Amino acid sequence: MEPILKETYGVIVYQEQVMQIAMAVASFSAGQADLLRRAMGKKNPEAIEKERKAFLEGAQKNKVNRKGQ
Repeated sequence: MEPILKETYGVIVYQEQVMQIAMAVASFSAGQADLLRRAMGKKNPEAIEKERKAFLEGAQKNKVNRKGQ
């Protein structure tokens, strides 16, 4: 995630960064990442939960530790 967040000193500032992280961590397609970004932007709890499950499954397939370690 360092290359994605380097210019903002490790802080997610831009919606594009959310999409890039989803693609890198959970192997989301650009379309899936956009759905996640849109759900977060509209603060839609149902859509966020749906995308959260897909994100966690993708991250697990990529062997990303859930605790971030």
